[in-house]
Amino acid sequence: MKKAQDIIAIGILLLVIIIRFSPFIFMGVPVNTDSWKNYYPWRADFQPDEIKTINYDSNMLYGTLYPMVKQEISDGRFPHWNQYSGCGVPWYPDHLIPVFHIPFALALLFPGDLVLAAYTFLMCVIGTLFFYWFLRNWNFSVFVSLFGGLALFLSGWQMYLYPPEVASLIWIPAILLFHDRFLKSNRMSDACWATFFIGQLLIGGYPVMITHFFYFVLAYFIWRRFHRDFSWNTSVRKWIAALIMMAVFGMLISAVQNYPTWKFMLLTNRDITSEGKNFQTPDEILETKKELLQSERIIGTKDFGKLGVVLNLIRRKTVILIPTFNVDFNESRTFAGVVVVFLALLGLFVAPKRFNVIKIFFAVFGIFFLFGPIFLLIVRFIPGWSISALNPREVFFFLLFFMAVLGLDHAEKNTDISQPVRIFSVAYFIMTALLIYLHPAVTQPVNADFHWKAFTDVIWVAGVIALSIIVLIPLVIKMSGMKLPGNLYYCSLAGFTIVGLVAHCYLYPYFASKELMPENEKVKKIVNICKDARFTKCSNEIPQLSFTEKFTYILPPNTPSRFKMMDSLNYDNMMLADMEEFLETAAPGSLKRQRGAFHILGNESLNPTGLFVQSTGTKYVMQKKSEEPFFSSIPVYDDSGILIFDMDDINTSGKLKNKNPYMKAVKKYEMTDKYTNDPLKDDFTSKILLEKIPSLKNGSVLESTLDPVELDIISYKKTSTQLSTEFEVSNDCIVYFADTFHPRWRVKIDGEEVELLKANYAFRAIAVSKGKHDVLMWYDGIEVLTGGLVSVVSLLLLVLIGIGDAGFR
Repeated sequence: MKKAQDIIAIGILLLVIIIRFSPFIFMGVPVNTDSWKNYYPWRADFQPDEIKTINYDSNMLYGTLYPMVKQEISDGRFPHWNQYSGCGVPWYPDHLIPVFHIPFALALLFPGDLVLAAYTFLMCVIGTLFFYWFLRNWNFSVFVSLFGGLALFLSGWQMYLYPPEVASLIWIPAILLFHDRFLKSNRMSDACWATFFIGQLLIGGYPVMITHFFYFVLAYFIWRRFHRDFSWNTSVRKWIAALIMMAVFGMLISAVQNYPTWKFMLLTNRDITSEGKNFQTPDEILETKKELLQSERIIGTKDFGKLGVVLNLIRRKTVILIPTFNVDFNESRTFAGVVVVFLALLGLFVAPKRFNVIKIFFAVFGIFFLFGPIFLLIVRFIPGWSISALNPREVFFFLLFFMAVLGLDHAEKNTDISQPVRIFSVAYFIMTALLIYLHPAVTQPVNADFHWKAFTDVIWVAGVIALSIIVLIPLVIKMSGMKLPGNLYYCSLAGFTIVGLVAHCYLYPYFASKELMPENEKVKKIVNICKDARFTKCSNEIPQLSFTEKFTYILPPNTPSRFKMMDSLNYDNMMLADMEEFLETAAPGSLKRQRGAFHILGNESLNPTGLFVQSTGTKYVMQKKSEEPFFSSIPVYDDSGILIFDMDDINTSGKLKNKNPYMKAVKKYEMTDKYTNDPLKDDFTSKILLEKIPSLKNGSVLESTLDPVELDIISYKKTSTQLSTEFEVSNDCIVYFADTFHPRWRVKIDGEEVELLKANYAFRAIAVSKGKHDVLMWYDGIEVLTGGLVSVVSLLLLVLIGIGDAGFR
């Protein structure tokens, strides 16, 4: 009978998830993840050209990154892909693109624009079902376990805006479940499953969150093994051996994803603790940029102090809205949140004593989560927590739902807690009302165009409280010792599910640019030009902007993936079209956040290969038609300086129709030392950020010069792992290679291997003498092969351990 009830409960969970994802499953519409402005859509005014979502991370990062990955793999560039961004580093070692994470690997079977939605859907299914199974393994009733699974899903935290954080959460119940099964069954196969899921957690999870999970999971293991209320068939010696296996093999299984990343960070001396956030406001950024530019000596310019064009690059209409997650959850982030927090507070005081360890962890993590300053003090003393000033919210949420289940279970079995129920009911709903209605500072950022509308807020607060009370009435009656018809008791669960699902779908609507990109000449032109090019944008002029803010556009769904992938790594101004105008006229479904423009370099050659030369660090003053000249940091490419052409002067094949430039270089000026204001004699190390002054193959130092350099590319071929080219240069010069920042790139000039010079964030460079040269560059992916081999061997050994233990028994 219980088996039949479990099948029905699992069917209900799957049905609710399918209903929520019905736009994706039945209509092929990308389902959007978390979006604050959709929580309370009446509270904020929108710009006319702004899509009503504030979640730029998922839409602009993952919504464009995942289709790009799908296309790269479909084109056969696996595993060494990434010709277009990311500095030549293979993408898959990045935790943002966990191609060996099972849900993500399955999601890649879907069309590119649906990969994010499919990934979210699969993680919701995995996390919800494993949480239900985990609760049933604790011998909670089907009703209570079903409530736990529904509460986890309807709360929305598995549709959080950062997929890596969700990937950190969904495997926790699976790991704890199979650990408990191992203690009960004494079978190593259960421990092997727990080990496999630890490997999946390390592959797809967010490193910052994994640190917090480590403390909780280890404490849970110890508590479950040694608490006197639990009796197990597994010896302590075998349990310790299983824990060592979980830790060691879990890390080894994840080597295919994590070893290349660790090695890359080690080779580049990149310290994860140094990745801080810049908390400057737009006005402060503006002032910083003014001081920076006005401190430079500009020769041959007039009235440069206005800085009109440059400053327009960093003015933003709005700022990214980041809610305070702790209060936001208590404000009824979804309808389910109110009921869950109510039951969790109940469970904190009425659950049996054997759960005191869980209560302590819930209280400790709750304090860290709810009171940020305390957490910031803790990170100074607890190893690993100093990686990031992020609250351990995933651990807190897991404990929150577990405590809610404990509260509901105790309420279902006992009738002597009516007084605490009444107290919690009144106190919690009053707190909810106050938090929602009287605390505008919680979600009101600096410089945001934000307005309160009291009438609709009152309706929202009253509605949430009323629905919560209606759902909790049967439970409150039962806990008060009154008789309650069984059907009515289950109706409360049905009411919780239906109302929660309606609220959940309202608060988390799917997102997609509805207007398709038109198939006009302008679109064909831009797509053809950018077909084989890398993409960047004018973020060099805005060094203070954060990683997230550098993503600028949400593009229509039929835009080619490579065009969607705007590179945010801030490495150069090599651009290929007037993108701003293009998006305004040809892509009406796009969202424009800040100015960006693609530049065409040279007279007739678009040169999208990433290979170019530079003989000096001289900068130029640019002039756009008859307007005032303005500053540009674009380096010198030839003796004619910089020529930028209007898109209307280019035909669909990418050739120029009109050779009169849209913009051109009108003045030169030499860079000056920021301390002495003297002209710089050698600009290699200060402008283009070469690691050292370059030397030719014969050992002579390459001097900086203003002499022009002509580059004649005779042949050029590039794959994801190798670049071969033959070219001729008119003078001694530096040759740059784009997307080769990874330290495992190597180079041969005329058959002899030489050192690659570290240039800026995207480039490596070589110094060549006048004449014709054959250059071969290749990527030495030893870490990739090593990590993959270690993972495969570890999986095979894990299988043998599980089979061998079963055979031995």
